[in-house]
Amino acid sequence: MNIKKLSLLLLTLASTVCLSATVEPNSRAEREISVLCDQLFADYAINIDHLNPEGFASTFTEDGEFVRASGVVKGRENLQTYISEHGDQAHMIMFTTSDVSVLSDVEATGLAYAIILNGDRRIQPGDKPIQMNGITAASEYRANFKLTNEGWKISRMEITPKFRGPGYVH
Repeated sequence: MNIKKLSLLLLTLASTVCLSATVEPNSRAEREISVLCDQLFADYAINIDHLNPEGFASTFTEDGEFVRASGVVKGRENLQTYISEHGDQAHMIMFTTSDVSVLSDVEATGLAYAIILNGDRRIQPGDKPIQMNGITAASEYRANFKLTNEGWKISRMEITPKFRGPGYVH
């Protein structure tokens, strides 16, 4: 077999492997993946808003990364610790827009925008609405998603503030 035929055969095999790992655009599988990953944005927000360290960490892969201007937190145990140590005030993330791009049957990316509100303290059971000094920030969230044995998870979430308000951001 000459080098040209061997190269063509290898290229054909590589192309076949790459194509088999993708999903058809706008297929039912792609829509399902998109919905599952979009739900991870919501699960992320709900768990951080309710100061649920285990729930928050469980939205990430075992070695998931949470990237903020203050640094990177990597791994579920560290994510739980981060939320436990930074959960000192009422917090609400309101996602306004999101878009998930399915890359293959095991990977996707996402972009979302959110308005973040923070109160001046934790909400206690039976509390009336607490004081807030306006919108804290409007931020961009970029996520990488991976299919794991546990289902779809966030492998990396990077937050970039776009606008800052008078409220407190930790």
